[in-house]
Amino acid sequence: MKYLAALATTAVLAICSAPVALAIPQTFGGGGFFGLNERGEGWLPPGNIEDLDPMIIAVAQWDQLPGDWIDHAGLSTEPVKVLATPANVFGQIPELVAARYDGSRVRSIYLQFADAGSYFGYTSRADLDKGKTNAALRTKQQRFKRQYKQIYDGLSKQLPKQVGARGQKRQVGRTSVLRSDYVDYDNGDVVVRLGAKDEEYIYVEVMRPEDVKHGYIDSEVATMKRKDRMEALQSKVTTRENGDVVIGEIPVFTQGTRPYCAINTLGMVTHHFGLRIPVNGLAASAKIKKTGSAKGSKILDLYYAAAQEADIKFMRSSKFEFERAQRALDDGYPVLVWRRYSPQRDKLHSEFAERFAKDPSLELPAADAPSEAASWPGETAPGHASIVTGYNAERGEVIFLESWGEHTRGRRMRAEELETTGYMVFYFKL
Repeated sequence: MKYLAALATTAVLAICSAPVALAIPQTFGGGGFFGLNERGEGWLPPGNIEDLDPMIIAVAQWDQLPGDWIDHAGLSTEPVKVLATPANVFGQIPELVAARYDGSRVRSIYLQFADAGSYFGYTSRADLDKGKTNAALRTKQQRFKRQYKQIYDGLSKQLPKQVGARGQKRQVGRTSVLRSDYVDYDNGDVVVRLGAKDEEYIYVEVMRPEDVKHGYIDSEVATMKRKDRMEALQSKVTTRENGDVVIGEIPVFTQGTRPYCAINTLGMVTHHFGLRIPVNGLAASAKIKKTGSAKGSKILDLYYAAAQEADIKFMRSSKFEFERAQRALDDGYPVLVWRRYSPQRDKLHSEFAERFAKDPSLELPAADAPSEAASWPGETAPGHASIVTGYNAERGEVIFLESWGEHTRGRRMRAEELETTGYMVFYFKL
């Protein structure tokens, strides 16, 4: 494991012209922007600033939160609405204010004050290698570090005053890789949780005491016997009339412009098994550098730790095998694949999925069709991580999902293409 981890973290990364073998994938080709932008010095958003302090710690008023709230997908599996107007909360202006729902009931208010992934965005290896970008990057890193400290110190001073309670330090995580610290301010009516790690993120979550969790595993999953967990996962597998075998209910955690496809897809797969860790928490545990790149991170260490936290088995292979993947999918186990990527093939897969939804008789070009295999991305192509969620054995196709949004659900690819372009495959099972 240590040998492969060392290879992966020193290998050439995505979006470059060097070989991709064992590279950490990080493309975001179809993702678009997540909407969280870099703060500049003296940053202040336009428009009126809503003061949420009085209402955000008053649970009885959560059904009448002020401001313009809009539905937002890709933050979690539960319904979420985000505040479309800027707000002042606990003496700071958060990048994101989200209300998480349990049915029609607001379950918690989530405030994101800093996120290194969205702040630094994506930087190609070619740009990182240009000496002239180094000074600008160092300035950006220094600014983020300064702002991070100011925000954390400010929240640490304001929260005891606003909540009316002293902070209690807590710790969550069984593995050293994923173990995190946070501070809870509990006044009996609400618990306000301050989370921060390794200058990667700062968040505050306001919850009712009965909704507070102190572990990464979903409480319902944590009490299930292994046999019951296996049956629950297998029950999510559907066989369609056309022969498609598909796992349902796998969430999409939107990657946006962050170089996190290997991390977001891990979060999506392990969430399917009951693990509840935010993507920025996974990124911090992987030691993602603040460069806009996944270069030098501990991705394989993170994968092992996440499997251990979720109490599942973890296996990896250097090649994709269609029959082995079918057996895993039949049992409700998605397969995570690092593969070589090209925009041209991505466009083909995307357009075919749209046309196939209207006309299921359509077929992808055969693997032995003229020039078909030659169009598959080769060893110099950048790396990307995708999740195989289903297959059609008769058609010889895999069905896959990306960390770019719901619009990627149900994409299809010839099994031969993934067998050729996949260079690291991860199998998870109970």
